[in-house]
Amino acid sequence: MLFARVFRRRLQNARDFAQFWIGARLLHRSGLERVYGLPAEKIDIRFAEKRMLWIKEHASIRRYLSLPRSLKRSEPPSIPNKQLAHPREGFTHLYQVAAQRLERSGVTFRLGAKMLSLKKKDGLFFLDTDERRVAASGAISTIPLERVQELCGIVSEEKLQSVTLISLFFSFSGDRGFKDSVL
Repeated sequence: MLFARVFRRRLQNARDFAQFWIGARLLHRSGLERVYGLPAEKIDIRFAEKRMLWIKEHASIRRYLSLPRSLKRSEPPSIPNKQLAHPREGFTHLYQVAAQRLERSGVTFRLGAKMLSLKKKDGLFFLDTDERRVAASGAISTIPLERVQELCGIVSEEKLQSVTLISLFFSFSGDRGFKDSVL
């Protein structure tokens, strides 16, 4: 950490930012060498400063010296894999509650239908499936970009870049500012 603070002055990306504040060893141990599925050196410094400000706020040589020895050693400790949240009934039980609430708001679900095409005409989106044609003023996609391109009839030799979805589990106590559940 001291080496990084003394000799690394020009920060150009997320890797430089994290290495400056916590050093190469803790950077490697933290897993921050990849951010949003990309190598940290491909993440812009301005984005890093906004999203990784907590590192700067908590990084000090005094704090590092007070860390437990297990965090300072070069070999990562062996930690068994833990499941943080998994309902006994399975995830279908959780999604069913969300689906029922959305249905009460007028949302319709069509599960298991094979999507054939997605086209926009006169301000409406038309999704053709093997069962029927659905029209809507908007379309939200959570499927792979290549599949959306295929449905829209877009032929491209260049693969669109995307980021793998990563789940984040956290706990919170206090007033969230809203009463709705969070999934």
